[in-house]
Amino acid sequence: MRHATTTPMAAMTRKGALALTLLTTALASSAAAAQNRQDDAGLPTIEDRTASMEAMDGFLPMYWDDAGGRIWLEIAQWDTDVLHASGIGAGLGSNDIGIDRGQLAGSRVVRFHRVGPKVLMIQPNYRFRASSDNAAERKAVEDAFAPSTLWGFDAAARTGDRVLIDFTPFLLQDIAGFAGRLRPGTYRLDQSRSAVYLPMTMNFPENTEMEASLTFVRQDGGMAGGRFGGGGGGAFEGVGNVAANAGSATVRMHHSFIQLPELGEYTPRAHDSRSGYGGMSFQDYSAALDEPMTRRFIRRHRLEKRDPTAPMSEPVEPLVYYLDPGTPEPVRSALLDGARWWNQAFEAAGFIDAFRVEIRPEDVSSHDVRYNVINWVHRSTRGWSTGGSITDPRTGEILKGNVTLGSLRVRQDYMIAEGLLAPYENGDEDAQDISEWALARIRQLSAHEVGHTLGLGHNY
Repeated sequence: MRHATTTPMAAMTRKGALALTLLTTALASSAAAAQNRQDDAGLPTIEDRTASMEAMDGFLPMYWDDAGGRIWLEIAQWDTDVLHASGIGAGLGSNDIGIDRGQLAGSRVVRFHRVGPKVLMIQPNYRFRASSDNAAERKAVEDAFAPSTLWGFDAAARTGDRVLIDFTPFLLQDIAGFAGRLRPGTYRLDQSRSAVYLPMTMNFPENTEMEASLTFVRQDGGMAGGRFGGGGGGAFEGVGNVAANAGSATVRMHHSFIQLPELGEYTPRAHDSRSGYGGMSFQDYSAALDEPMTRRFIRRHRLEKRDPTAPMSEPVEPLVYYLDPGTPEPVRSALLDGARWWNQAFEAAGFIDAFRVEIRPEDVSSHDVRYNVINWVHRSTRGWSTGGSITDPRTGEILKGNVTLGSLRVRQDYMIAEGLLAPYENGDEDAQDISEWALARIRQLSAHEVGHTLGLGHNY
């Protein structure tokens, strides 16, 4: 058997190569460290940079720069899942275009990731996953399907691992694509007429709330019926029919950044179409060969008994829905009654006083994730009523129920009853029965749309 031999010259060559490699690595590390020191040296501390600003402490600490009209955000949670939700704080009022106050405009998991002086907001791709305990298997799926980098920020200050970024450009974007929906004509977002909306910009321990006024300007530059005109006619209900001026329309977009529940605190429930619940789905690449890759969880609120062994028990935390304080009587009482019917269902499931409906405090944004809301929404013509939710896309847990009730629905029901019953002979009759009929219908509508926000589909 032949044995490999090493000559003294070969050994010296290997030692020299190893020494060169170590030297090169050390020099590269030293250069990188020097570059980092140079970057850090060029940035002020957060405390110095924000000394003249109004601090708004909370989940993601904010600073209001009144002199510059800008919102600054402090990021300290890196590569951590955060839920970003957007919605309409103040709408257009057109059923045809459909930009309604209180409407949800989508939600997504995001992570903040730092690369040198740059901060990236990245949306991970939860449509494709591996539920395996094998970290390498999960990583393989993560790297197979592209995430989305939603925005890039430049670090303006730094203290330790905390970085300060100017969040104003993100707020003043057309995140919902309103410009392409406004008709007739062509509209664009005008940054010079857009600004942070401070009354609904606030901070709490587990959620950060921000809002911006966005002005969309018509591009034809016309005068009569155009840039400064009143509006058009016809069957289509365009901007000119509802905005104060057809040449520019200002709406408000709300943004929420929400601390997600710890995984493992909530147990997802498998979806079965026979249950009547809506579901969310994803592709699980670690599924066994004899199981489908598509996994589905139902959307539901977290509701737990205080005493799990008792047939009837109070909940650990009740579900509370908040009705829009702008709802007038007698509609207000009717909506409260209809929504409260759901407590009967929770009693049948073994809960005591688990579902309540109260009036929302006037200084609370309807988009605040801590509040399930029933919004009373006005449009110039009758439109849809809906029930939606903000859901944790990882588990299906409903974090917020959001009901939109069109205010003209009850008036249409009143007119339908008038037409069907024809109660007038002399023209001075009291149509109290018709009012009661319309209010009874609005109670049913309230219960129906709340049911959707509890996760239920039609006919269930």
